[in-house]
Amino acid sequence: MVNVRPTSKEALSAFAEESTAHMRYLVFAEIAGKERFLNVARLFKAIAYSEQVHARNHFDKLRKYNEDVKITADAPIGHGNTSKNLEPAIRG
Repeated sequence: MVNVRPTSKEALSAFAEESTAHMRYLVFAEIAGKERFLNVARLFKAIAYSEQVHARNHFDKLRKYNEDVKITADAPIGHGNTSKNLEPAIRG
């Protein structure tokens, strides 16, 4: 098996996407809580935590690079209510 090291741009993109996902799921959890879907809110919070762990792991790997690269995260945002927010959550 070959161990392939990602480029700094790939590593930064992964960090950005995981960070964006973390925040998106926290917002989804807040919305679900306000709409009284408490179990769905808990699920979104758990998913947000896992995305935070993923982002932290990517961040730790970024210390190996010593260059400035600008990136943007390409991630769905959501539509505003729990029913619609489940759609990008399932795709994500």
